Amino acid sequence: MKPAFIIDCSLTMAWCFADEATPETRAVQDRMIDESALVPSHWFLEVSNVLAMCDTIPT
Repeated sequence: MKPAFIIDCSLTMAWCFADEATPETRAVQDRMIDESALVPSHWFLEVSNVLAMCDTIPT
């Protein structure tokens, strides 16, 4: 399956933190049911950094 889009850290964090979510970020999340995506090679570092710096880990 050819990737339909690229997911960056800010989009990922919008899925983790309710106050960052928008209708557009929810729509991309819904698209992932039927479509594939790529992340940049440094994505895990950015996500790890955000989670390490936040006060609470999202549940």
